[in-house]
Amino acid sequence: TKHHLSFSGGNSRMTFMLGLSNLSHDGIVTGSQDRFKRHTVIFNSDYAIKDWLKIGQALSYAHTEHAAVTESSEYGSVITNAILFDPLTPVSYRETLPDPVMQLIHDGKKLMKDDQGNYYGISQVMVGEIINPFVSRDATQGRTRVDNLFGNLYMDIKPFRGFTFTSRLGLDVSALNYH
Repeated sequence: TKHHLSFSGGNSRMTFMLGLSNLSHDGIVTGSQDRFKRHTVIFNSDYAIKDWLKIGQALSYAHTEHAAVTESSEYGSVITNAILFDPLTPVSYRETLPDPVMQLIHDGKKLMKDDQGNYYGISQVMVGEIINPFVSRDATQGRTRVDNLFGNLYMDIKPFRGFTFTSRLGLDVSALNYH
């Protein structure tokens, strides 16, 4: 979903525009591990202080939150596991556990459970790097948060007809946190 709201106005001496937007996108993998959200604020304005002096600015701030599953790996990605996983193995065991799974638990192996407390299915015919795609989805906790501030201030001075001197000052600050 995307929402955008903007206000603009002005007169002979000044103009302004304020824009707010919100973008929310769920990825192709179900669950909270595959989502993208961005909130943006933009403010632009300019002012003609005198006939020979004009100042203005353009500011934007964006806050982004991104949760993603492993997708860039030939082995171990959720999509690859979903395609290659044994279709006869249940997503999770609702009742009785198979003997090989009971043996793993008895041997002290830590097995992942779903939200209802049921152990995820383990294929008895596929061994190696292909695992239950729900396990690879739930084991992925990648979270990225980015804050971007971009600004530009300018001043136009017209000391005489046909000549304009422009001075600009820019700012670009980003903070990224990946966990």
